[in-house]
Amino acid sequence: MNILIVEDETQIRGSLEDALRRFGIDDIRIAGNGSEALALLEERKADLILSDIRMPEMDGIALLERVRERHGDVPFIVLSGYDLFEYAQKALKFGAYAYLLKPVAETELEDVVRRALQELMQKRDLREDELRLQIKLNAGTSELRRRYLTEIVEGKEASGRQARKCEEYGIRFPYPFHYVWLAGMDEAVRIAQAMPRSDVELLKYGLENLCLEVFREGGLIAEPFRWDDGIGLLLNGDGEDGQYADGQSADGQSADGQSANGQSADGQNADGQNADGQNADGQNADGKIAALSDRASGLALDVLKLSITAGVGHAAGRLDETPASFASARRAYAQKLVHGGGRVYACRAVRDSAPESVTLDLAAERELLALFEAHRQDEASAFLAERFAPFRVPCSFEIADVAKLNYRLVVLIATILRQLGFDADEALGDEYHLYTQVNALQSVEEMIAWFRQRCMDAFAHIQEKSTRSTKKLMGKARDFIAEHFHEAISLELVADHLQISPEYLSREFKKELGENFTDFLLRLRMEKAKFYIREGRYRTYEIANLVGFQNEKYFSKVFKKATGFTPSEFKFRTL
Repeated sequence: MNILIVEDETQIRGSLEDALRRFGIDDIRIAGNGSEALALLEERKADLILSDIRMPEMDGIALLERVRERHGDVPFIVLSGYDLFEYAQKALKFGAYAYLLKPVAETELEDVVRRALQELMQKRDLREDELRLQIKLNAGTSELRRRYLTEIVEGKEASGRQARKCEEYGIRFPYPFHYVWLAGMDEAVRIAQAMPRSDVELLKYGLENLCLEVFREGGLIAEPFRWDDGIGLLLNGDGEDGQYADGQSADGQSADGQSANGQSADGQNADGQNADGQNADGQNADGKIAALSDRASGLALDVLKLSITAGVGHAAGRLDETPASFASARRAYAQKLVHGGGRVYACRAVRDSAPESVTLDLAAERELLALFEAHRQDEASAFLAERFAPFRVPCSFEIADVAKLNYRLVVLIATILRQLGFDADEALGDEYHLYTQVNALQSVEEMIAWFRQRCMDAFAHIQEKSTRSTKKLMGKARDFIAEHFHEAISLELVADHLQISPEYLSREFKKELGENFTDFLLRLRMEKAKFYIREGRYRTYEIANLVGFQNEKYFSKVFKKATGFTPSEFKFRTL
């Protein structure tokens, strides 16, 4: 129950709130006037309203009138410091539950609030009864059943209520075993893009009816429930219905591609025996559910021209155990991403946790960042592919786990590009578009290939931008050296001017110009020295100073080593 207090005086609001909490009511919202109250009511309807009469902007009577117009018969208790017949008359006219004078005694307030909430519950129960009757009279029971079964398989309904509610909704499960059966269209994305939504829903409705008919004609109880990725059926059988070994498909192939006379991925023999000789849940690999699933799949292709994949959950001995069967059915269905669509897969038991690859910890993020920084494209591609390796374990994951990994990898690559100073959108495109694109792929292998291509795109973008940036940066370095070669210039000084590290400057300088910084500076100084010598205007010690040498003898020694001549000999040769 949630209560809305509408009062412009802070102290009174606080007193009312404290009193309500002492009554055991915790869901309380506060508004300072009628306008604020209406805004809160648009967000969520209140079960009961306590409102002052005289407030700025909109008083209590006007609020009551608006509440009646928009929100029906919400219990409305009026509080007033004025014992005026006019106010009381107006409040009662618009359907106020009670008119209380301030200051209100706590016992009086509690009595009125509790009576109002009790009447509200009685009205709701009456409305629920009327609604159920109306639904039954209007042949709408099927939707009510569908919603209720959805709550059961999703684990949202208490086990103690299930038998009574199922009887109330006319749901009968006379057999001891329950199985969740899921089916989805293999080309759902293409179909959704090619057809109006109403036509897609009609197609799903046709598929559901076809599958229901197959299982019911086959002697099973079949009831539909809501499943966002396709259709969901809750099957009820006598224990001879059977399933495949863990991860096996209807054609006798196990999820790792082994034949039915070999070992299944979890160590079971194809005849349903565990390694220790015990039967797997008392079920065979060639039971009724297997045959009916194949029939439903074949009819969907023949009649509706739909290729479907189905996932069968393990047997649940009680109705309140069907959420576990639902989980294993989702993991069975996800095998389509590894072994292809158009088949029926089954899991005997649900795994306790999702694959480790879904969680990309900080160490993994740093590893990929280091590979990008070192320009090691092949290793980065291998890193991305390795994240999908755990999905090859039969029935160990759901489609949602793969989608979660796809999302995290897309975000990670984009984040790394930004950390390296590049525009991720320019390099790869919008993240949401990328996420939608990769999730539309039909297999894990296609997703791996897709990420390899995105990795190539990212590295190509880095290479292109880095090459342009490096050329521009090295051009600035060359210009700076040309302006300051005659000074006590150093690699560190140039790097500081360009605001990059000396190590980076040294590496890129050599790569771009073909010689290291020291050799480039020396060559530039020697070329300038030759020019000054040919000019004949300066003496040797002056030329030494002009090209950055403080010592004439050292300059002459370096000049001879570089040219094979002393400055004097070089001058004589140019005459």
